[in-house]
Amino acid sequence: MFKAILCLGLVCVAAGQNAPEYPMPEYVIDLDEAPEHRWDQVISDLKPKISNVMTWLMGMIGPGTDLYPVAEALRLATLKGGSWDLNFLREMDGVARAMNVTVDKVHLANLFYEFGPLACTGIVAQMANGSVIHARNQDFNIPGLPQITIWVIFMKNKQIVYQGTTFASYIGLPTAMRPFGWSVEANTRFTGWAPNVEENIKHAEQGGMTVGYFIRWGVENHATYADAIGIMKNQELISPAYYTMAGTQAWQGAVVTRDRDGPADKESGGQGIWSLNATSNPPAWFRLETNFDHWEPIQDGRRYEGNKHMNEIGQAAINMTGLYAVLSTPPVLATDTIYTAEMFPAAGTYRAVMRRLS
Repeated sequence: MFKAILCLGLVCVAAGQNAPEYPMPEYVIDLDEAPEHRWDQVISDLKPKISNVMTWLMGMIGPGTDLYPVAEALRLATLKGGSWDLNFLREMDGVARAMNVTVDKVHLANLFYEFGPLACTGIVAQMANGSVIHARNQDFNIPGLPQITIWVIFMKNKQIVYQGTTFASYIGLPTAMRPFGWSVEANTRFTGWAPNVEENIKHAEQGGMTVGYFIRWGVENHATYADAIGIMKNQELISPAYYTMAGTQAWQGAVVTRDRDGPADKESGGQGIWSLNATSNPPAWFRLETNFDHWEPIQDGRRYEGNKHMNEIGQAAINMTGLYAVLSTPPVLATDTIYTAEMFPAAGTYRAVMRRLS
């Protein structure tokens, strides 16, 4: 059922699946460069396309809209709480200068995860040889967003520190990997979903981090999977989310269901960190997350079909091609899937491809 990927020129199709892929633009961000200028090339190349997306976004949460008072209150609370560090703020200043917009609009663009649900699928799995692999789809339906989706490699002292996929002008990372360390993705937590504005603002004022900043800060400053589990347990966040993670050692993989102040252990019966498990019967060799609490009954076709296909492949045969095939099969591959990313921390390899261009 899950056949190899056949590449035809620049467009690849999963055999037996109508699932094209396209190259994703790649950029290098030099962390030794002044923060105000790190994104200059990205903005220069994509400015009109970024402007189109930002115009749409400001039409939803910008000045004059019904949501603007809420959005602005959250922005100010995020600044008051020191949620973004100085370098991150300087990078946003640089993006605003290059885009010729006021910096408040860039701040609001970098809060869009805290306002809008992104429907995604992530899988972490252990292969028969003990290596742990990780892949995800990111789904979102903002007009023009695929045209500003980029693969970003962050370097310091001419060495890769981490890499990931994001959207130009959103300088956080929804997907990231630290080579030979760990990988992570964020998924919106739909369960009971409706932004609790008062709670978000409260936790922003207390220093809670935004989703994209949390991931980027995490891979930049924490080298190992054990370190990553530590911040997943302890770092305050502005809004709930899911984080699917992989490490470099056998059984280092988990889906972390996060409340604002820590893993959702109370409502899950201690399963806020849902790890791969060698001692369960049968061994839990993979974890799959969409946008619903894993301890609740399955509520969407992506989760049902994804789990079914993973079990059909089995641990003996699973590899990155198999993960890609699962993520290329409807409804796991959705009409609004923007990209698929593949992460193998132990090998230091990362790959991201577009699934649609508009």
